[in-house]
Amino acid sequence: HPESFAPALAAKSRASAYPDPKAAATLADVATLQAALQERNIEIQRLRRIVDGGDGGTPPGGGDVRDQRLRELARKNRALVQAVGKERSSNAALAGEVASLKAK
Repeated sequence: HPESFAPALAAKSRASAYPDPKAAATLADVATLQAALQERNIEIQRLRRIVDGGDGGTPPGGGDVRDQRLRELARKNRALVQAVGKERSSNAALAGEVASLKAK
């Protein structure tokens, strides 16, 4: 009967006239993801240039802060090395005194 074909024919015409909403949403998601991927690729390229030294090696203003921090740490290290040296010499003097007292 021709009536049994009518629903199938109507469904086919609806499918071609109106795209699947899930497909449209998927296409929008794909476009969003591609844009995000492009942004990340640009960021990766920028960071690679910095690491490879193509951009001067340091971010703007970053070298001064790093150098200042290194100088500060070097000063602290020197002070600690001097303090350890004083403690060692004091310890050696006290060890000598203890040894001389034991010998008596």
